[in-house]
Amino acid sequence: MTKEERYTLLERYLRSEMTDSEQRQFEKVLAKQPDLQKELQLHRELAESVDPKRLAFLETLVEVEAHYFQESPAWHQRPAVRRIMLMAATILFLIVGVWLFKPASPEISPLALFEQYYSPYESPGNFRSEELLQLDEDLILGLAHYDEGDYTSALTDFSKVISRDDTHRLARFLRGLSYLGADRPIDATTDLQWLVGQEDNLFAASSRWYLALCYLKIGNLDQAQFLLSQLPDHQKAPLLLQDLEQ
Repeated sequence: MTKEERYTLLERYLRSEMTDSEQRQFEKVLAKQPDLQKELQLHRELAESVDPKRLAFLETLVEVEAHYFQESPAWHQRPAVRRIMLMAATILFLIVGVWLFKPASPEISPLALFEQYYSPYESPGNFRSEELLQLDEDLILGLAHYDEGDYTSALTDFSKVISRDDTHRLARFLRGLSYLGADRPIDATTDLQWLVGQEDNLFAASSRWYLALCYLKIGNLDQAQFLLSQLPDHQKAPLLLQDLEQ
């Protein structure tokens, strides 16, 4: 993959311009490449530091100046005038560049919003003794590790359960949350997306909420807003959606 192709993919991902299949494929690649994750973070931080209106103005300015230089007879016929025009253009772009990267009005970053709204899910621990006897041993261990905040061990336990039954909804839900708790939001999206797509799912609303938080942390704000808009009765979702739309 060339640098240009990587740049285009990252920009398309951040702008939510990918199809669902392209997004899933890209996130699989992203989960395996730490360097690509760092590039994504850099693109996101750069996008947050530049006011979109200022960037649009700069793009328009470039187009206007390019057109003017091409159409001006003095540009083609008089070298001295050409040098003066180039100097003036350079000075103008320096001024615009400073203005472009000047901090815009203060905004809360996606990561700050994530920290504000994220809280670990309280696992269902109030099982009766007869129910515990029916639970998978690895699931019980996973629940204990999850409650202790030992997400790495919990991931191992839940993955064992899922290896035997990949439709185990509780295990997939808690594995997704364990990925998120272990600061692996990209990996978390796989289980949570699967749950969102299941009908009559006890964890549907919670899966949407935590999936939205995953996208918020990744920087895919369009996907986060889309999921939040589907949770009008959620305690926190409308508030977070309002913060993102400001």
